[in-house]
Amino acid sequence: MFGISFWELFVIGFALFLCTGPKKFPELLRQAGRLFVQFRRMSNEVRAGWEDVVREAELDLRAPLPPSKPAQPPSAQAQAYIPTPEEKKEAIETPPIS
Repeated sequence: MFGISFWELFVIGFALFLCTGPKKFPELLRQAGRLFVQFRRMSNEVRAGWEDVVREAELDLRAPLPPSKPAQPPSAQAQAYIPTPEEKKEAIETPPIS
């Protein structure tokens, strides 16, 4: 548990016993137990909420996509360029670049 061996926990518990005394030590253990249970409940709630989010995302991914129009190539969407009479006249009168 958290990389702490049994003997390290034993030493920590014995030090707490010496610091708090035999009368307050059982109450201290009860409070630690309550905190541990409360922490466990909160972590379970977070885990359940996260699993709900993942489950909803998976359902959204599995839902069928609405039908779409077939893709057209860009040439089908483009309109033909028709030059104006002024542009035609300018193109004829402009000398070639050499």
